[in-house]
Amino acid sequence: MKYIILAYNYLTLIRAIKYIDCKWGRNNSTIIYLNLVSELPLKISEDYIVKRISCDSLSIRKRGILLLFQNCFDTKRTWKQIKDIIDVTESEIILVLFKDNEILESTIIENSYKKYNNKIHIWMMEEGSGIYALEAPTIRYSALKRVIYPTLGISRYVLKKKSQGLHPYLEKIICTKPELFENKKKNRNLKIEQMEDIFTQDINKYFIQAVIGKKSKKQYTFVFLTQPFKDWADDYNELLIKHETLLPQIFKILSYYGKTIIKLHPREHYNYEQYLNQNIELVKGEENNIPFECLIHFYGEPQMISMFSSTSINIISDKPSIYLGKMFGIPMMDKLFTKVFYEENNIISCNCLNEFETIIRQSVDKGEINV
Repeated sequence: MKYIILAYNYLTLIRAIKYIDCKWGRNNSTIIYLNLVSELPLKISEDYIVKRISCDSLSIRKRGILLLFQNCFDTKRTWKQIKDIIDVTESEIILVLFKDNEILESTIIENSYKKYNNKIHIWMMEEGSGIYALEAPTIRYSALKRVIYPTLGISRYVLKKKSQGLHPYLEKIICTKPELFENKKKNRNLKIEQMEDIFTQDINKYFIQAVIGKKSKKQYTFVFLTQPFKDWADDYNELLIKHETLLPQIFKILSYYGKTIIKLHPREHYNYEQYLNQNIELVKGEENNIPFECLIHFYGEPQMISMFSSTSINIISDKPSIYLGKMFGIPMMDKLFTKVFYEENNIISCNCLNEFETIIRQSVDKGEINV
């Protein structure tokens, strides 16, 4: 059995490495890495079989229709790389992806199934909380895409507005919370497997050294994990106003109760430096591209605050994680997750500033965080 794993950021790369080392084997596994967000560390390319595909899909220079065509171009190049590997492989192949409802992944799933159905098995591994979402984001330019996709050989599955994990060609889902995904399974003949503990001390140390070398430890009370609101183009101006109104007050509250480190999303372009002070710091340089899951122990295991970061389901902590998506008016936040999702992952969804400060103060009073 041979494995082909399609990774596109450091988080998916780490998951691939973990499973290659503990289950699949280095000689049996090929990573297809798209540098959509971060460049492939040299150490990883030396230690594993990796085919790197240079992409520019998520460049800030490309938006709208230009980005749409770039996505299609990257998809065709990626499919050719995967096809070339499958064609020279005699054994059965397991293709592992981290999404199934995006342009690239849905196209590769369908092309693989239709061309190599007799020798390929398609698995999906959890990348983040999107796998538990009940709805998919609103589709932009849908009328145009219905014309362009068939012409360019792109799957139209993405136009069905399906949430993650529902593609009919998937055979297995590997996720951190199988019981939560069961609610979406709908009695399909789909295997669901508990994900291995990914962010162990050994792999965290290995990956940090591969990217930045040694890392010193420092204590923080809170970590603020950002998410790029430019992804919601139709709501961008309103979200910008919300950020400029709420963030000064949020960081004022956090400064009063302790020290905060701001960990930017790799695609974040909002200026958070304007909020820095003696109690508010910012992760900079290549360290910012490393998933927080790898860094948490180096930061003193701070309480997590975000719009709706998947990090909150990847890290087991006694400290409740705080979601601010509803307060900031992030689209669809009321519909994304069930009540059970919040309870199972020790997440509190916050609606307003007063509620936020109350939650922080209660965490301090209960001794859940140290100040």
